[in-house]
Amino acid sequence: MAKAKKLFLLREKRETWRVRIDNKLRHGMCPDCQEEVRWLTCAEAAKELGLSEREVFRSADKGEFHFAESDEGRLLICSNFTGSK
Repeated sequence: MAKAKKLFLLREKRETWRVRIDNKLRHGMCPDCQEEVRWLTCAEAAKELGLSEREVFRSADKGEFHFAESDEGRLLICSNFTGSK
């Protein structure tokens, strides 16, 4: 009698959000807040929060901040989520 084989299926789901941001004022829709927000650069967020830019990047990677990536590949932090407006 043959042994039954176990089969495990792993399915990973990824979502990609395209955030349209006004480059001059950096306002746009935050997919997490579902609100129109002002987006902060990494340097602005670091200064406002009293963190280093590296800490801002790490926090964004951990999901502690709502963030988006600009067309140029720059990290933008949602001002609504960081507590500033």
